[in-house]
Amino acid sequence: MFMKKVIIFIVLVAACAAGNAQFFVEGSVGMGRLKDRSDIRPYSTFTVSVSPKAGYWLNNNIAIGAMSFFTGIRSKSMVTDPYDPYNKIDWEQMISQWGLDVFTRYKLWGAEKFSILVDSPVGLRKQNIKEEIGTITHKTQSMSAVGIYVIPAVSYDLTNRFSIIATFNNLCFGASYQTVKNEETGIKGKYSSWGFNTQSSFSSSLSYIQLGFIYNFKKLSK
Repeated sequence: MFMKKVIIFIVLVAACAAGNAQFFVEGSVGMGRLKDRSDIRPYSTFTVSVSPKAGYWLNNNIAIGAMSFFTGIRSKSMVTDPYDPYNKIDWEQMISQWGLDVFTRYKLWGAEKFSILVDSPVGLRKQNIKEEIGTITHKTQSMSAVGIYVIPAVSYDLTNRFSIIATFNNLCFGASYQTVKNEETGIKGKYSSWGFNTQSSFSSSLSYIQLGFIYNFKKLSK
């Protein structure tokens, strides 16, 4: 339900953008797979992520907007059967992550095609972790967080309307407040953190360098 509302919001903003030249829409889609073929414990992880964004340029250097992201991570391996130490059974972990931000974008420098940007999102993060051991599935952990971040980025204009953007999450600076709940024991922990790479450390879906595309409804001057 949460993600449905987010998607509807982004679609409405994008629809409004068609009637206003100062709007832009942006998004990235990613997939990745890691596979360990070792004999001791073969392991594989598959990740897919979607991150839509819509914004409005107040002037040539400052924009505001909203964004969301969703990531699914599925990991598979083999573990020892707790009832039979000589038997191996299937193990699977599913991690779902999503969030909603409002952001301010600052253009620090712009040339003919290049721009150096800084995004400052403020928002909510959610994460759920489930495990399946054999035929038994159970939720192991849930997490929620609120935070504010400062993230550098570089954009390059491919055409008058389309640009490619690289976001450097490993250079992120920010602060967050997190609540973590162990679903098996019901115990909650509350943590606060600040420093470099705070956003990437919370969400493994946000790779060190994230690539996306921007569609500008108007070619802004540099």
